[in-house]
Amino acid sequence: MKINRDKITRLRLAITGTPGVGKHTCAKILCKKLDLELIDINKTIIENNCVAKIDKTNGNEINQKKAKKVLKKVMDFEKRFVVVGHLAPYVMESTDVDLIIVLRRNPYQLRKIYKKRRYSASKIKENVSSEILGITSYDVLKVFGKRKVAEIDITNDNIEKNVEKIEKIVNKQSIKEFGKIDWLSLIYENKDVDILLNKL
Repeated sequence: MKINRDKITRLRLAITGTPGVGKHTCAKILCKKLDLELIDINKTIIENNCVAKIDKTNGNEINQKKAKKVLKKVMDFEKRFVVVGHLAPYVMESTDVDLIIVLRRNPYQLRKIYKKRRYSASKIKENVSSEILGITSYDVLKVFGKRKVAEIDITNDNIEKNVEKIEKIVNKQSIKEFGKIDWLSLIYENKDVDILLNKL
């Protein structure tokens, strides 16, 4: 699918989701295709000393107030960008972007990804539970409102196909969907509640 990038004078997009869903990979390809600036939340936070406490095991604690100010300054310089990171709903405001995409991935796949990354047992449990319960989606909805939010299940398609899904939403060739992804029903059906939530 092609989008006439010359006609897009303003595109302020955010891509977020639980760690491991493929946010950065999709964002990089999308930026290259549409000639957009990539703003990496994690990188921006580190480069601007917004880390309040370093914890290599369970994740760093950030100075949210400072991070919000820094990101806003960066975004104010750009009219066409993709800002990416799992912290988007905690360090951004609704007015910062025109659209925010929440990528979702099957928790069984996520668990395998985390084990390959050698996450601690507690970190795996926290992130898998968060994806099952849709915590990021809920927090995004609370901050940005349903009009600006779309969810995409990236589980069964390759990167190129998932980027195309984002493009279609950006180009208004596809309807924004939210609230249809239900991992909780899946794991209840598979009788895996204890495995995924308690015994990782």
